[in-house]
Amino acid sequence: MFFDFTPENNKDVKDIYGPGTADIHALTYDSRIVHRQTAFFCINGDHYDGHQFIDQAAGSGANVIIGTEREILYQSHLNHPAITYVIVEDAKRMMSILSAEFYAHVYQRMKSIAVTGTNGKTTVTAFIHQLLNRSGMRTGSIGTEKVRDDQSSRSLNHTTTPPPKPRISITFSTPFMRKALRP
Repeated sequence: MFFDFTPENNKDVKDIYGPGTADIHALTYDSRIVHRQTAFFCINGDHYDGHQFIDQAAGSGANVIIGTEREILYQSHLNHPAITYVIVEDAKRMMSILSAEFYAHVYQRMKSIAVTGTNGKTTVTAFIHQLLNRSGMRTGSIGTEKVRDDQSSRSLNHTTTPPPKPRISITFSTPFMRKALRP
C-alpha cells in the first residue's frame, strides 16, 4: 500500500528525510521481525527506545522509519538515503493512524464490548463470548492469553491487554477473526 508522508498531506508529520512516498507491505515496532518494505516505528518502551534499533530495521529491509528524534533519524538517513524517515510528535499515534489505514479500518465493521476492572476480566469475557455465541451471534475476543472466534481459540503470546494497534489490526484482519464477522 502506498503512503504519502509529506507534511503537506499529513498533519501528524513534522518533517521527512528521503522519499515522500513509500510502498509499505508490513508495519511493526519490533526490529526483529522487520523485512523488506516494512514501516518500522521507533516506540519508547519501559526498557528500550525504538530509536536504538533503527540500524537493525534498516538492515533488515525497512523502507520507512518513523520516530520522534530528529537528529537520530537524520544521521541514519545519511547512511540509508533511500529509506523514508518520518519525524512525528507521537510515534504511537502515527502507528495507530497507519495501522487503521493499512488494515482498511477493519474495526469499524465490528461491534465492541469492553471489559475493564482489576479482577475477573477473563471470566466475564469468557461468559459474554459463550452467551453471545450460543445466542447465534458470531463473536471474537482478544484477551491477554488468547484470541478466540466463535469456534476455536489460539494463543496471542502477548503480555498486555490490549496489544498494540498493529497487532490488533492484524488479528482482526486475519481469516481467523473475519470468520467471526460474517453475518
